[in-house]
Amino acid sequence: MKKIILLLTAALLFEGIMNAQEQKLNTSEVISSGCLSRSLEETESALPTIVLKKEENTLSVQLLNYEGNCGTTDFKIDNKVDAGNDVTTCSLNVNVTPVISREADCTCPFNISFTVFDLNTNSFYLTCWWYEGQIELTEGEPLVLVYRTEDVVIDGLKYRLLRITHQAKLLYQNTWDDKLKTLRIPSEVEYDGEKYTVTSVNQSVFGSNSSITKIIIPKTIKNTEFGSTEGITFNPFSSCISVESMEVEEDNPVLCSVDGVLFNKEKALLIAYPPCSLLESYTTISDKVKEIANGAFFYNQNLKKIVLGDNIEKLGDNLFYKSKKLENVILPSKIRELPYNLFLECKKMKAVMIPTEVALINGGAFQECSSLDSMFLPENIDSIGLNVFWGCTSLKNIVLSPKLKIIPDNTFRDCINLQDVIVPHSVTSVGSSAFQNCQSLRSLDLPESVESIGRFAFADCHFESLYIRGIIPDKRIEKLMFSRMDTQTIVYVPDSEVQKYKELYGGPIYPLSSANQQTAIHETFLTGGTSRFFDLQGRPVKDAPTHGIYVKDGRKVIR
Repeated sequence: MKKIILLLTAALLFEGIMNAQEQKLNTSEVISSGCLSRSLEETESALPTIVLKKEENTLSVQLLNYEGNCGTTDFKIDNKVDAGNDVTTCSLNVNVTPVISREADCTCPFNISFTVFDLNTNSFYLTCWWYEGQIELTEGEPLVLVYRTEDVVIDGLKYRLLRITHQAKLLYQNTWDDKLKTLRIPSEVEYDGEKYTVTSVNQSVFGSNSSITKIIIPKTIKNTEFGSTEGITFNPFSSCISVESMEVEEDNPVLCSVDGVLFNKEKALLIAYPPCSLLESYTTISDKVKEIANGAFFYNQNLKKIVLGDNIEKLGDNLFYKSKKLENVILPSKIRELPYNLFLECKKMKAVMIPTEVALINGGAFQECSSLDSMFLPENIDSIGLNVFWGCTSLKNIVLSPKLKIIPDNTFRDCINLQDVIVPHSVTSVGSSAFQNCQSLRSLDLPESVESIGRFAFADCHFESLYIRGIIPDKRIEKLMFSRMDTQTIVYVPDSEVQKYKELYGGPIYPLSSANQQTAIHETFLTGGTSRFFDLQGRPVKDAPTHGIYVKDGRKVIR
């Protein structure tokens, strides 16, 4: 069951108290309404809302219409009180974080309520979900904060205005002067006579702009969503392919830039590398960097080589997506998984050495790397995602990990030059279209451990032989597994399963008990015999018999 974890951190800092004592906060049991129905017309009751009510030392908190995964049924609350010396303000931070898989099924609104005890002030700075600002409560009276926004265009840029806090989020470029090369994001905009501070920036904010060469980020930008305390965790300029450098105003509390590259303030997170930097290599990443953000090298135009130091512990999704000239990347030795779409459509990438500690390769990691010609999966890898090698048209051979459990959907689809792959005995499932259109693969041997095979698993393949050694339960046999496979392929199955497979496949089906004999004949032919024809005992014959069963070029023929 998926969960939403609600993290509540309260720092209570009291004005005039020089030696504040740490206090323990308690919360009541969290109540969730579950998935609510929502009207197609947006009404105030359906808008994200925060309701606060203070009575004596007890604060009740309601989060209404919080968007979370529909499968969620419970929540977790963590409380922490920080107090120190020389403190003059009180702050309450409520951070709601959904815990959902990357392939989330759906989202819907939840109502969440809880109680904070021993809060001895009515005035504090609140950061909660989408809200950020100073709060002054009246005893016993609820304060209702409603997320009501308006999208407007100002000077060719589209913003989302949050009227209650006078904040603005830069959404995207609406119109643009192609002659303007430097964009200075404004720190403040004015609309209908009111001023709004630009605090947030959207993902892919400038789309596929091809004219901006320099972006200057103001000191007010600090997140991607109103009220978020996470800062900027992905590359917001990922599709702006002409950018050569990024600069950040010195007083920005969460961002900085080094040589035109965007980092968080501590330089522990590399957020964005300018996609049109003229450099062909980037090998000088600081030892301070521990993580590379999602899409940091997205659409890079000129880099051929990148060295990611061993200090780096995490790589973001879509990291090198469509990097035009990238050929060589040294990956950090500490990472334990390769992220989604890591090298998706890096068409110049020829070889990648996967670190030995990696246990998981997520979906699309090498998809459409059309120059990749070989691959070795270290023995720690026990799981790979969908589409990992789909479209690797130059891939000729691959060594799979002996711990690999599943060959998922589309794993080797359209690997038209794949010649050699050994399926380890750890594999239990072969997904849909897993080997589709592997035109150069002449033989495939599926071990006894394989318990299911998906539809179109061998579509458009031209095997000479296919071995299915395990007994697959009827409910796990996909009727279309042999669809569009060359019917000249000889399929070998357990002796007891021959009849079952004859009902699924229009080509020759033989029991595995005969496979060893045929293999011996085939080896005899390959190692020097001049005859092309053999009887079933492996003895060469001069001409093809006019009737009966014989072997030609290592394959059984019935006349």
